Amino acid sequence: MEIGQNAVYLDTKYLNTKLNPIITSANANVSENDVLILWDGSKAGVVYKGTEGVLGSTLKSLKINSGTSSDYVYQVLKNSESIIFDRYRTPNIPHVVKDFTRKFPIQLPTLPEQQKIGALFSKYDAIISLYEQKLAELNALKKGMLQQMFVDGVATSHKPQVRFSGFNDEWVEKKLGEIANLYQPKTIRSGELISTGVPVFGANGYIGYYLMANHDTDQVAISARGANTGSINYVKGPVWITGNSMVVNVDTQPIDKYFLYKMLLSVNFSKYITGGAQPQLTRDVLIKVSISLSTLPEQQKIGQLFKQLDARISNEQCKIEQLKAQKQGLLQKML
Repeated sequence: MEIGQNAVYLDTKYLNTKLNPIITSANANVSENDVLILWDGSKAGVVYKGTEGVLGSTLKSLKINSGTSSDYVYQVLKNSESIIFDRYRTPNIPHVVKDFTRKFPIQLPTLPEQQKIGALFSKYDAIISLYEQKLAELNALKKGMLQQMFVDGVATSHKPQVRFSGFNDEWVEKKLGEIANLYQPKTIRSGELISTGVPVFGANGYIGYYLMANHDTDQVAISARGANTGSINYVKGPVWITGNSMVVNVDTQPIDKYFLYKMLLSVNFSKYITGGAQPQLTRDVLIKVSISLSTLPEQQKIGQLFKQLDARISNEQCKIEQLKAQKQGLLQKML
């Protein structure tokens, strides 16, 4: 596409995802050699690599001189976003200060060195983008499989859309209280937490360590208090789980825990939340929630499938974090 033709409208939604482009009849006024900055709004100061299209109303395009590497300038500004947020935005209704380009200092090595630095970090960005795309595809696959491989506890049909071969039986509807022991364990006061020891799991994550565990085995837990009430967690033992979570303990039942974890993700727990300003889920309500169960062998197959998929997703996330950390380390040394 040449500048001047009908082009993609460049707003933050498109720049963040590169999905669902809006084609406008306006002339393109941004090229790949430009650097874009979000000029207005709560996230003013976010920096984007130029791409051919029509500049969005909240963005500003920096036209880079021919004797300067646009890739280098982009990397410098992208690495300086926190500085832009702190020093080059107006208060109240945030926008980047008008004289930003005149005030913001940038060190320029020789053009050949700029080009080498810009090319190096552009390669990092391309590799990170590929991993992020793969991660998005895995998450989309997982979402689709969750929708098709589990049966809603109140569904008229008790067979999932997608199954492993060899399994044809209808799933059995049960109340959660029939198949699990539900309880909120003792809560540890913040003053009782220590720096090392057995992990302590709160409502939605780990909050510290304690001297002992109250669960030696993995457990499925539902956040029972606070803003994220109703979220489902798979908590690895040994661990101390606090009273901010409702443990769904099936240690004595013929139920695959990872299957149970994924199955509960398909349940809408928000409709069972009470408490208004202080949201909570109570045992009396949860024991009556309807779920559907397959035979144990099918549960194990499904649980293992999702455990492997979650491991792949976690591995991709680790690769992305490592690459970003490597890039950041080099940026700090080279810029």
